[in-house]
Amino acid sequence: MEKSDNPSDHLVNPANPLFLHPGENPALVLVTPLLADNNYQQWKHDMIVALETKNKEKFVLGTLAYPPSTDPLHDAWKRCNKMVMSWLTRSMTPSIKQSVMWMDTAADIWCDLLECFSHGDKFRIVDLQEELQICKQGDSTVSQYYTHLKILWKELTMYRTLLVCTCSSPCNCGLILKIKKERDDDCVIKFLRGLNDEFSQVRSQIMLMEPMPNLVKSFSLVLQQERELNGSFSHNSQESVANINFQDNSNKNSFTNRGGFSNSRGRGRSNRSAGRNNKYCDHCQRTNHTSETCWIKHGLPVGYKNSFKNNSSSSKPSASIAESESSIVTEPSVVESDKPSAQFGFSKDQYQTILALLSQSQKASPPVTSVHQCTVNSSGSVPSSFSWILDSGATDHICPFKSAFKTLKPISPISIRLPN
Repeated sequence: MEKSDNPSDHLVNPANPLFLHPGENPALVLVTPLLADNNYQQWKHDMIVALETKNKEKFVLGTLAYPPSTDPLHDAWKRCNKMVMSWLTRSMTPSIKQSVMWMDTAADIWCDLLECFSHGDKFRIVDLQEELQICKQGDSTVSQYYTHLKILWKELTMYRTLLVCTCSSPCNCGLILKIKKERDDDCVIKFLRGLNDEFSQVRSQIMLMEPMPNLVKSFSLVLQQERELNGSFSHNSQESVANINFQDNSNKNSFTNRGGFSNSRGRGRSNRSAGRNNKYCDHCQRTNHTSETCWIKHGLPVGYKNSFKNNSSSSKPSASIAESESSIVTEPSVVESDKPSAQFGFSKDQYQTILALLSQSQKASPPVTSVHQCTVNSSGSVPSSFSWILDSGATDHICPFKSAFKTLKPISPISIRLPN
């Protein structure tokens, strides 16, 4: 400790460890998080930094000797020591604070903490090495992954510091610098190996560099690659959204142009009904068509049997399974005749065969209105609002609509099986 003829000079000199600023507070917490069982090395590092900013680290390191009671600076040293002790205990958890609160000097507290928490360093070193070994980027960004690795490396470095030559005549071979370079290269390799596969190209380029760049430079190169990938992904996403919107608009236009039928399999019911419900026929007083296309007024095309001349003025069914009002053919669908129907799955030849059989059946027997009506659209498409019932020769049918039956008879509950 420096000697001075006037003790008051030490108390007003900010460069002297015995100087206390009037704004210093013994209840101040210098370090957070508080000292616990598993963060001693980090707490120790942060506490030394905080004490050095206040020029009080000599009190915990023991380099500022305790003056005798006859020394004029005895009271000043004692006051500074108590201030440092208060800072130390305020930065501990209550359980650790209880074990050191009865000590006399800040150096005693510091040495006791070192003795208590330094013996478990070997186990912590093993844990850190295992964490570094299994650490991968995964779902984290490059910056988050780099920060996590940096924390682990810094903590491991505090336990495993580089040894410095203490010989009276230090060697000039530069071995310490080579060891430090190898340790830095190991950090770079571990950082690169833990990256995701999309960084394989920049990873290979960095690994082939001679000399290998340091960790900060490698992180900068990988970060640039990540920004490029994110920019390309964002651009591709915008193009994909634009293509989807364009295709959606094209499908809507095609749907409207084809009279309510979309290009895909199935029917667009909402668009179909929206485009047809505004039509009304003045002749038959029905909807979904106009008088210009009314088959009741102008007659059915060749090959179709007029099954609603007798019941055009009445909506009641004339057979056990008859046509409801919504099932009357209103408009012929215009589709190319050489295309097979996607609705029934029949080819053109099959349709021709069915028509021939129906023609022979009509010539052999007089028309009967009480039997199941059958009509087939040979154009390869089903009219938009007609429910087709194919006369397969079966005697029993299943219908979900009660209004389609002329007579009904209640029966006991039975099990219903699907027809063949």
